[in-house]
Amino acid sequence: ITIDRHGLIQSFNHSAERLFGWREEEVVGRNIKMLMPEPYQSQHDGYLHNYNSTGTAKIIGTGREVTGLRKDGSLLPMRLAVGRVDLPDELLFVGFVTDISERKALEASLRETAERAERAAAAKGTFLANMSHEIRTPMNSIIGFTELLLRDELTPHQRHHLSTVRQSSR
Repeated sequence: ITIDRHGLIQSFNHSAERLFGWREEEVVGRNIKMLMPEPYQSQHDGYLHNYNSTGTAKIIGTGREVTGLRKDGSLLPMRLAVGRVDLPDELLFVGFVTDISERKALEASLRETAERAERAAAAKGTFLANMSHEIRTPMNSIIGFTELLLRDELTPHQRHHLSTVRQSSR
């Protein structure tokens, strides 16, 4: 997408048409801010004015992730790189736009998967803590009663079995 120093679209190639849903003849001569959602739309002309009066570039020569606005009103996550073209009688800016929707969707999916894994780990921890408590309470009774029985008169066979119960319980 090429714009002039006032932000008016000068050219809009087929890739831009596919990404934004506008045909070139619908956008040429219109302000580039039509392809931006708020708050960027309101701020864009101020940025151009600041650049034209001071020469201070904030976007030109660097790439960054921004959000575009399609013709149907949907948002387009994109990578934007802006270059400056000095022609003898005019200054132009060329915007190179890359659709990063799939990458953003993958990142969101990975975040969601990580959150689900964290919730599952927390549920597992809670389950194990509850199970440990539920097992420990009856096991303490088994150990205690086994100790009491081992104090009684027992046959060697009974003593062997109770010793096995005590050892296994511990």
